[in-house]
Amino acid sequence: MSQFLLTDTPARAARLARSLDALGPSRVIDLLDPAEVGLAPERSTVRAVISDIAFTSSAPVASLKLHLDRLASRRTPYVCLLREDTSRARAQAMALGAAGILPPGRASPPARRGRLAAPARAGGARDRAGGGRRGRRMLTRIFELARGGSVVPEVVSAGAALIEGP
Repeated sequence: MSQFLLTDTPARAARLARSLDALGPSRVIDLLDPAEVGLAPERSTVRAVISDIAFTSSAPVASLKLHLDRLASRRTPYVCLLREDTSRARAQAMALGAAGILPPGRASPPARRGRLAAPARAGGARDRAGGGRRGRRMLTRIFELARGGSVVPEVVSAGAALIEGP
C-alpha cells in the first residue's frame, strides 16, 4: 500500500514523500503536468491520498477533483495540506471530502515531535467501530509530524496498526 500525493509543486511533495518513507512508498503526481494528469494508481494499492495545492486557481483544483473522483468508491482517507489557512481553502478542502485538513505550519513543538498517545487496545465492538476514526486521526497526525520533519518508526507502526486493523 502507498500514499498518493497530489500536488502543484512536485519538489515540495517529494520532500513530504521522503519523510513518509516509513509508511511505504509514495507516488507524487504533478497536477499541472499534462503527462501526469491521466495517471492513476490501482485503487487497492492506495493507503491514503494527500493533497498539497494552492487553492488560488481552478486548474489544480479541477485536476485534484478528477483524481479524487477516481478513488471515491474505495473510501480512501484523504488529507488536505493547506498552504493558506483561509475560509475559502478550508471550504474547498471540505467540499472535496477531506477527512483531515492541516493548516500551514501546523507541526508539533520540538519537545513533542514524534510522540503520540498510545493507541487504544482492541477489545469490544465499540473499539472496532471507532478504529476507523482513530486510524484517520492517527494518519492525520503522522502527516502533521512529517510536515514538521519528524516522524519516528514507532509512530508509523502504531498508525499502521490502527489503519489496517486486526
